Amino acid sequence: MASNKDGRGVGKAALAIALIAPGIAIAAAVAIRVLPGPRTLPFEMGVMTLGQIAAGIGALCALAALVHALGDLKRRGFYTLLAVLTAGAAAGLYWKQDMAVAAGLPADVSTNPSDPPPNLANVGATSAACDGLTPIPSQVASEQVSEALQNVGFSIDRAGLFGVEGSRRAYWFREAQDVAVRIRPGRTDIRVVGRDAKYDGGAACRLALRVRAAIQTTR
Repeated sequence: MASNKDGRGVGKAALAIALIAPGIAIAAAVAIRVLPGPRTLPFEMGVMTLGQIAAGIGALCALAALVHALGDLKRRGFYTLLAVLTAGAAAGLYWKQDMAVAAGLPADVSTNPSDPPPNLANVGATSAACDGLTPIPSQVASEQVSEALQNVGFSIDRAGLFGVEGSRRAYWFREAQDVAVRIRPGRTDIRVVGRDAKYDGGAACRLALRVRAAIQTTR
């Protein structure tokens, strides 16, 4: 009986270690939302590095627990399986985010890169294309654009007959993002700018696609 308890204890220990990696991300997200002061890129990179290390250690511990549990899966397998699933998910998510950052995806995307709408971040006139992001081939009413942006989570900073601008912060890590929608006869262009360009990971592109879909829905 004692050996069985010890066997289950290995799985429990591996699960506890595997939970450290997602715990780091959750704790960082809570700290950014609760503590005063701006979020910083070095802080986020530190969280990413710690999370990756913890995820690697968790994966190794889960693998060791799995090898240990092979002799008696019926008694030892439950916590070991949870450890393996948790460690695998954490390692996969950190790896995916790391690959997205390493890919250098643009943090400034527009439906018209050669002549993008103005933006609130004042990052210059250079903008990039985004897969699937195309202009809306009609003149959308300013009120509808404002409603769509608010539905996506933007605060409206300026609204006029021929354009709407807004800003938002992402829910978990509070990334700052700006949007500019230019309205012309027969065409409505969208531009989204992430202020944390080095850590965007494709968020600007995904958000721009959400904005376009929201504008289409409100028409």
